[in-house]
Amino acid sequence: MAIAKVVEFGGAPDDLVWKYPSEEFNNATRVIVDETHKVLVCVNGQAADLWDSGAHMLDVPSLP
Repeated sequence: MAIAKVVEFGGAPDDLVWKYPSEEFNNATRVIVDETHKVLVCVNGQAADLWDSGAHMLDVPSLP
């Protein structure tokens, strides 16, 4: 499976929760958050960070 480079919301406008369909990310992955949403970043099932609107870079170990 390919490594995600840009992650953006792909759900319906009235979705309360949406999970990105891939779990393969690296330090080159950019997360785009629009003005009407927030992103809850989870690592191993634990909440790690909450991001507001804007562009964010992930800080995760690179995959081999």
